[in-house]
Amino acid sequence: MALPLGSVAEGAMFVDEKAYCKADDYTLSRQVCGNLRHTLGTAGAPFDAYLASDYDLVDKTKYKAVILPEPAVTQTSQRIAEDCLKKGIALLRVNRDNQFIDTKQLREFYTDN
Repeated sequence: MALPLGSVAEGAMFVDEKAYCKADDYTLSRQVCGNLRHTLGTAGAPFDAYLASDYDLVDKTKYKAVILPEPAVTQTSQRIAEDCLKKGIALLRVNRDNQFIDTKQLREFYTDN
């Protein structure tokens, strides 16, 4: 029996490097990135990671949820959020308000969506 090829992830994370440049708070940027990376790892839910600039090239039909680390809102991150809303894709924006998201909260997000 052969192993399946390709990703089995139902979640995608789109990282906008410009959001980290635009953020005027290094601690916030580090917290959003570092905490989210740790939380995603401990949640046990597979996800695919992409650059936000590649959003239009990604087939989003296989994803039930999008995670958007967002230490600062950019034009690209706002466009991604609007597109997810329009297409009915669950969206988790990780920013100043929820930078300390934990494994339980992330699992609840996945379960609810």
